[in-house]
Amino acid sequence: MLNQLRGKRQLHGLGFSLCLLCSACGSDISRDGRVESETTTAVTTTSTVPPTTSTSSTTTTIAFSRDRPIGEQVAGNRVIMIGDSVLASSAERHHGEMCDAVVPLGWQVEVDAEQTRYIEFATLVLDQRLEAGWDVALIILGNNYKGDIAFYTSELTTILQRLSPRPIVLLTVSEPGFTGRVDEVNAALRAAARSFENVVLIDWSAATAENPSFLNDEVHPSIRGRAAFVALVAAALGPAPLQPGACLETEFDYDGRRPLPATTEPPPATDTTTP
Repeated sequence: MLNQLRGKRQLHGLGFSLCLLCSACGSDISRDGRVESETTTAVTTTSTVPPTTSTSSTTTTIAFSRDRPIGEQVAGNRVIMIGDSVLASSAERHHGEMCDAVVPLGWQVEVDAEQTRYIEFATLVLDQRLEAGWDVALIILGNNYKGDIAFYTSELTTILQRLSPRPIVLLTVSEPGFTGRVDEVNAALRAAARSFENVVLIDWSAATAENPSFLNDEVHPSIRGRAAFVALVAAALGPAPLQPGACLETEFDYDGRRPLPATTEPPPATDTTTP
């Protein structure tokens, strides 16, 4: 019954946000939020079949293309998502939009996301979870930035190397953010997407710039923003090659003492300029 309700919520929210994005985002972001490229590369995916059916694994080598949904190009349906409070806001323990969007598509998704996490959080997660068997990875880390672009780029490169050759979804972060320097983070993310042919880039920065109502503050998504966020992810993934989908448990669910921002829509912008 829970899965049926989740599927109904997903269809409504996903359809709304996709229509919203198609009409509002314009040419700065592609229809499904992915980098437009005709580059293909060989990707070897190792899939662990859901434990409810079997514990066997299959390995398939295919040519990866950014112009096709990831689900058409992998053998399994397990996705690990690593991020900060932006991703955490859509996790099952908060509002649940991510699982609502991708589980009905057949994906078994683990959302490892915590508040106030920096790029090195991905290393912590991968040290514990990489060997669990994943077909796809997603990372959004950069909203919390220490101002050292050399360190950020080095960490990002190492993380992508560890996750390769499986497909990886990277998301840019909203500008100007809390630090006012995340433009260099986004530059590093875009450069990484050009360097790693198995990386798909979702330009969340462009989406939020085109649609200020997607944010409650400089970083955290509103209700409408979360719907758009998970719709872009679901479009990049597409239907999984296997069923069933599942919202997997995570040990990375610490949100600290500060609650996540309010979930109400932001008030309309007012003109604060003087004549």
